[in-house]
Amino acid sequence: MPNLLTANLFLPVLASVDFHSPILWAVLAGWVISVTLHELAHGIVAYLGGDYTIRDRGGLTLNPFKYMDPLLSIGMPLFFLAQGGVPLMGGVTYIRQDLLRNRFWQSAVSLAGPGTNFVLCLLCAWPFHPRIGWIHYSYFATIAQLTPTEQFLGAMVVLQFLACMINLIPIPPLDGFGAIRPYFDLRTQALLSTPQVRMGGLIVLWFLLPRQLTQGIYHLEDKTLNLLGFDEQTITLIGESFNRVMFNE
Repeated sequence: MPNLLTANLFLPVLASVDFHSPILWAVLAGWVISVTLHELAHGIVAYLGGDYTIRDRGGLTLNPFKYMDPLLSIGMPLFFLAQGGVPLMGGVTYIRQDLLRNRFWQSAVSLAGPGTNFVLCLLCAWPFHPRIGWIHYSYFATIAQLTPTEQFLGAMVVLQFLACMINLIPIPPLDGFGAIRPYFDLRTQALLSTPQVRMGGLIVLWFLLPRQLTQGIYHLEDKTLNLLGFDEQTITLIGESFNRVMFNE
């Protein structure tokens, strides 16, 4: 039986989203591309790990429609949109866990998706790095001074970091759970992989993410960028870009 791997992002429902903003639509397009790359990374690692069937099943493609799921790609985005939020889609990849060589490869398959989001986060942040100097402003710079392209990159930095960290939460059906799942006994694996448990995990996330958890992820992102050499003003501009583009704040 194939195992279902998911790419999810749950954001607070806010009513100030500006759907007339072309930058927002550019970010949504960028998000679709990142979901596709996330799922493709699952597929590539699974193929290397022994799932020779995934190519024939469409798991090694850049076609986003191959990764669509009724709940994550259609249902949840429409729900967020109805609530005045940002309709971010998720995707799925079916992996033949029984064909993977060992538990290492099973964990690696799950971690490949969040790892891809982290790499995309770094790529989008790279032009802002003070040592690169492609995007640099004085300490007193404001969000209004950033070009649309710069705001797009800033929003994608935060979005990809959120996607990485949220997917690493060890709750079914997220990739963090997929990474530790092979180390449970078979009975526990089967119990925690049922549709009821997966849906329960989504409900838990729905109540957790709009509150302290998302704030903790934002704080962790700031600390991570700081450790990578980004100055305080640049980190602030990246965060403000995300708020301006996604929530019109």
